Amino acid sequence: MEGKDRSTVSFRLVVLLIALIMTRYLTRQIQAYEFRTSAMRVSPQFLVDMNQAPFAEILLLPHCGETLARRIAAGRSKDGNYQDIENMRLRNRLGKLFVNHIQDQICIGSDSTTPRDASNHDFNQRSTR
Repeated sequence: MEGKDRSTVSFRLVVLLIALIMTRYLTRQIQAYEFRTSAMRVSPQFLVDMNQAPFAEILLLPHCGETLARRIAAGRSKDGNYQDIENMRLRNRLGKLFVNHIQDQICIGSDSTTPRDASNHDFNQRSTR
């Protein structure tokens, strides 16, 4: 009977340890998600020049996480500046839905006609470097 009790206690300890590890992991995932979504809520009030913007500025775009922001910045430095939004989309394997979400908030180089609805933007507030 004693061996059965030991195995039950061991099993319960293992289950408890797994539950603790999962709780810690999920807590970190939730914190990371909250950080990313808070960055998504702060949409830039200026056009982000995708040929000049640093990683942190690209990360402020809605629905843009660290992976996409790094891919966009790395693609620009690897193959040179982007010619237009479609060129950026194809070179970085970006989805059409993502590009549709950010299209009104980005420009490529000094081309101020790139956003879909340029009348909504104040081009005097563009980011300068």
